[in-house]
Amino acid sequence: MKQWVQLLNGGHLARAEVYLKNGIVSTGVHVVLIPAFLLLDHSINMETVAIMDNFPQIVHSVAKILRLSDDLEGAIRVEMRRELMDLTLIAT
Repeated sequence: MKQWVQLLNGGHLARAEVYLKNGIVSTGVHVVLIPAFLLLDHSINMETVAIMDNFPQIVHSVAKILRLSDDLEGAIRVEMRRELMDLTLIAT
């Protein structure tokens, strides 16, 4: 994480794949979803194992959605602050 912060502070932008890969880990979705799934059903059988084979893709998809929605929310906040600052400058 420290290297990621140093990279961004240095003005370097990561490629989309690298950014999303980091986002998947940093959201912590895997830490919540896997135990939650296992708590839903206490019996582990072949069907459960088959579902878990596809589970990493589900976790990655949820993590990407969470990361992108968080980034969108942040971008909207920045834009709103910019507009408020512009209005303040116009009013003075």
